Amino acid sequence: ARKADEERMAALIAEQEAKEKAEEERLAQEKEEKEEKSRLKKEKEKAKLEQKRKEGKLLTNKQKEEQRRAEAFRAQVLAAGGSLDAPVVPKKAIYGKLKKTKKEEPKEEEPVEPALPSPPPPEETPAPAEEEQEESEDEWDAKSLEAFELTDVKKEKEEEEARLAKEAEDARVEKEAAQAKAEAEAKAKNA
Repeated sequence: ARKADEERMAALIAEQEAKEKAEEERLAQEKEEKEEKSRLKKEKEKAKLEQKRKEGKLLTNKQKEEQRRAEAFRAQVLAAGGSLDAPVVPKKAIYGKLKKTKKEEPKEEEPVEPALPSPPPPEETPAPAEEEQEESEDEWDAKSLEAFELTDVKKEKEEEEARLAKEAEDARVEKEAAQAKAEAEAKAKNA
């Protein structure tokens, strides 16, 4: 009877060990499958990134921001009734080198001598008037562009200040929440 009990115990132990070994093998196999899936997923993501790089679509955050600004500018130009046929390149203002407007000074009329016949006044060509008009249009464009750039700079500065204020507020709220949590934990420990 003792021998039969020992054999039964040995059989139970062997069966238990076989179950544990089978469970370990199953867990190891699951772990390997998980790692293989993870590796395949990473390879697939790398392939996608490489494809985007080749297509030129992989952009940094700075490039994305520049693209967003350019799109906003395009939309603004189109909304204002402009066209995008010619590329619009904002000019930087060069202070002190802007063309000065030519102010027409009133001319004093010279007394005409009645004894001498005066030659007929030379005909003015419209070209000088057009040049003056083009100069004034250039000045207007420069001034309006300068005002446009200043408003853009102001908007960007305001947006940056708003973003920084929001971040500061979020940090303050998180700090207060952390302090409240720490106080609650301290009370719980003391109680």
